[in-house]
Amino acid sequence: MLYEAIQRLEESGESRERQTLLYELYKRTGILNFLKEAIKIAEKYNDYLFLARSYVELSKRENELENLRKAVLFYERYIESL
Repeated sequence: MLYEAIQRLEESGESRERQTLLYELYKRTGILNFLKEAIKIAEKYNDYLFLARSYVELSKRENELENLRKAVLFYERYIESL
């Protein structure tokens, strides 16, 4: 199953589909690199809600205070965009 997911990642390029796949892989494996790659893609698309939630998740594993500040910033941007 992991092999199929990696194949789909390679085919998806830099898209929101790739972002979703990377996040799902992170949730299933716990590998932070998948989450960090999903964050990079979300930053390109200004997906503020995804960024906020991802930084909260990242704060559980590293740089807690810094990542929570980023999460709050992206929650504020999301609210402003509504």
